[in-house]
Amino acid sequence: MNADPHPWNWNLEVRRDHKAFAYGLTVTDRAAFRFFRFNDIERHGNRRPFALGFVEYRPDGRTTATLDVQNLLFTPGVSERLLFGSNRGSSDVVMREYRERNDRLRMTLTLKRTFGGSSKVKASEK
Repeated sequence: MNADPHPWNWNLEVRRDHKAFAYGLTVTDRAAFRFFRFNDIERHGNRRPFALGFVEYRPDGRTTATLDVQNLLFTPGVSERLLFGSNRGSSDVVMREYRERNDRLRMTLTLKRTFGGSSKVKASEK
């Protein structure tokens, strides 16, 4: 049995490495998911695929600098909630709430450095 509540999803990942540099792109999409409660149904999803990219620089074997950029396609997230008068088995919808989240580009710079361990640097890291 699949524990993933989404009936379908897909990912496309591309990564290229060239000496001390690397870059990549990930594009993903999935079906909307729902929460079922006693008197409401809530549905969350995206209007189109979501994409993120990165550029990475590794000056040596212990140091990595990565710039991530999320939401390259400016994908809006949507949410819809149906609230029922008594329980969700009835047909009396008393409120329909619709929300759309228009997110912007988000950039993250991460610097990683490994300390300790052997003081010798491998020939491949020079």
